[in-house]
Amino acid sequence: HPSHVYKLKKALYGLKQAPRAWYDELSKFLLQNHFFKGTIDPTLFIRRFQDDILVVQVYVDDIIFGSTHPRYTQLFSDLMKSRFEMSMMGEMTFFLGLQVNQSPCGIFINQSKYVLEILNKYGMASCDPVGTPMEIKDKLDLDQNGTPIDATKYHSMIGALIFSDADYAGCKDTFKSTSGGAQFLGEKLVRWSSKKKDCMALSTAEAEYMSLSACCAHVLWMRTQLMDYGFHFNKIPIYCDSKSAIAISCNPVQHS
Repeated sequence: HPSHVYKLKKALYGLKQAPRAWYDELSKFLLQNHFFKGTIDPTLFIRRFQDDILVVQVYVDDIIFGSTHPRYTQLFSDLMKSRFEMSMMGEMTFFLGLQVNQSPCGIFINQSKYVLEILNKYGMASCDPVGTPMEIKDKLDLDQNGTPIDATKYHSMIGALIFSDADYAGCKDTFKSTSGGAQFLGEKLVRWSSKKKDCMALSTAEAEYMSLSACCAHVLWMRTQLMDYGFHFNKIPIYCDSKSAIAISCNPVQHS
């Protein structure tokens, strides 16, 4: 019924407070065994062994762990089994839509399964790929007299293919800009984003400066996270192709 809602009285794995109670119990156990919580991620637990490190990531009732030495992964497995009744799933190959391939050459992450699921979901598995599916500057006007349709499927399709981009007043209806950025760790791309701004930029320089500010916030978050792993970076370069935005960011008034 469109005017009714359901009230959850009991979750799938127990009462509504069951996940919190499990986290409190697990957290207390790990802290007692010389682990410490991550600075910005309370579900991340870390333990150091001289030159080695053991990292434990908790996701609801799943636990991912790894170490720079195989001996400590086995140590953690035995530690958990001594306190909790658990099942060991083996080496991680798939998690949260990510396919993970581990080899002596390194760890490789891809989303080929996710891409194939998108193509099959929208009936495009047999389509030929093209470099430019549509003009990026096309203006699509709102059809005031048209029959209203359910835009959920279109939004779902576009949202599944969203890519990093930045523009000024790209939305012709609201004149809001889109900020985009990418963060690298060494030569590896580890994060990218594209999001429409909540406020309106009055110039291209201001739009670029807002994107630069958002990128800086993500870089600071990454630096804090890496410090928990034992990596310390004091100087991190940020690149921007707008001289005006760079001049604004270098203005001491902005840092007062």
